[in-house]
Order: sequence, then structure tokens, then C-alpha cells
Amino acid sequence: MEVMTSSGVTTVDHRVAARLIQDSSGCIKGQSIRLLPCETGACDRGFAQNLANKMGVNVMVPSEILWAYPNGSMVIAPRLSLDPKVPGFNYPNLDRQGVFREFSPARS
Repeated sequence: MEVMTSSGVTTVDHRVAARLIQDSSGCIKGQSIRLLPCETGACDRGFAQNLANKMGVNVMVPSEILWAYPNGSMVIAPRLSLDPKVPGFNYPNLDRQGVFREFSPARS
């Protein structure tokens, strides 16, 4: 996941993300987390599952690219085209919409 810092954009793993979330003023212990980084829910045992395990709470993330619009609406879907030279590269493929996936902490 990427975050904006005073030094610019930096990539963080689930451990650093957990610390940033826990240290934020809006964090309520035990509350579920919803993050918006694109495709973080694409992998069953990736970032979102590791964050859920580390934080001990459910984590909801998009399975595909999250397209946010000025009116506040959102769509989760892959790109219409994978080729940046083809029209449709910056548009969602509404025929293959994704979802917010929920990851629960693994039981030890």
C-alpha cells in the first residue's frame, strides 16, 4: 500500500500500515477497518489478510481498481483496456465489477 508522507509517496507493508492506523486519532480499538487501495483484496493471503491478522479486526478492501468520482460514488472494476494506448484504459470495465472483500483475522 502507498501512503503520502512529508517526503512524498512511500510504500508500506501491513506492519507499518497497522502502526499508522493504530497511531491515528480516529482509530477505535476493535473497530473494523475499510481501506481503499486498489486491488488489495485480489489475493487471499496478501496485504489485507496480513493486516487483519496483525490488527485482530476485520479488514474490507476492493478486489479490483477502485474508481472514485467527484460526486462521491465509487465503482470497483478492472480497466476496460490493459493497453494504455487504447481508449478505455482509464475507464472501468462495468461488465466485470468487483466487490469489497472482507478479511477476518486468522485464528491461532
